Amino acid sequence: MTKVCTVCKRELDVSFFHKQEKGAGGLRSMCKECVRTADAERRARDPVKAREQDRQCKGRIKLRDPTAWRRAQKDTQLRMTYGISIDVYDRMLAGQNGLCRICGKPETNAGFSLAVDHCHKTGTIRGLLCCRCNHVLGLMGDDPKLLRVAALYVEVPRYVSAS
Repeated sequence: MTKVCTVCKRELDVSFFHKQEKGAGGLRSMCKECVRTADAERRARDPVKAREQDRQCKGRIKLRDPTAWRRAQKDTQLRMTYGISIDVYDRMLAGQNGLCRICGKPETNAGFSLAVDHCHKTGTIRGLLCCRCNHVLGLMGDDPKLLRVAALYVEVPRYVSAS
């Protein structure tokens, strides 16, 4: 299905348009690219006024649907930090049945979701971890050798006399 942008006059697939309840067919009349260009021009003309307008708009969205607001915030954070969308995160979470990839338990810290674990050298995403397992990896510097030594230490207790 396609739609014509009112600004650039190109006929584009509907995926190139933002959703808008009041728009024709539930879509904005301007394509995403033209919206970005118009927003950039608006911000360049009067940055102070643009910041205030953006703040007010975000406040309205937050009041209208706090759940959607939090989801949009998480999507932005995931995209900026790991280069993935909230939908990719959701698929990963479903693939792990909502459980930590290491311990197999759900996140127990209230208000937290499973953390995106990644290699700090390559940026490759390894999976989703609970806070506890994520912190252990981080404190061990993601060093497989050190983690093996720690596992051996726990598995093979050595008794030391107190004398």
